[in-house]
Amino acid sequence: MFVQRNEDRVNLPFKRGDLVTFALLLMPLLGATTARPLQAVMSGEPIQAPTPPAVQWVLDNTTTDDSIGGDVYYYFWLSDHPFASHLLHEYLYPENIERLPTIDAVWEEAAPDILIIDPAYVRSYTRYFTPLIATGWVEDHYTVVEDFDDATSTAIIYRRN
Repeated sequence: MFVQRNEDRVNLPFKRGDLVTFALLLMPLLGATTARPLQAVMSGEPIQAPTPPAVQWVLDNTTTDDSIGGDVYYYFWLSDHPFASHLLHEYLYPENIERLPTIDAVWEEAAPDILIIDPAYVRSYTRYFTPLIATGWVEDHYTVVEDFDDATSTAIIYRRN
């Protein structure tokens, strides 16, 4: 029979039973969250969703110095660019709400080089971009450079004049 001294024991910030309980609770969560990626890897499929056509156009035709405005969905592929979300005017500081009282004033302040407006994202299109287009600001400051009005995408890409 062996006797260990206390100095040789590992001091853990938790009880060993807690570790087992944590592992038992974690296993189902890991299984649920890794099931699809694991299937994709096993079958040779990519894990990431395919790049949307509008994003691919931006990646092919701009530099990372160009700022982008659009639905926050596009940020997942364009995180290397300065990005202004469609929610921009929802999160202004109180002093900026007074200084920038209209949606076109907010976007004029942000002034993205590229603007992606996509009717497929109904909430951002109807709540934020339709009112912005109605002011005439987009038409006054941007030129359409790509219109994906087809089966693959409905996005319209604008470049600042």
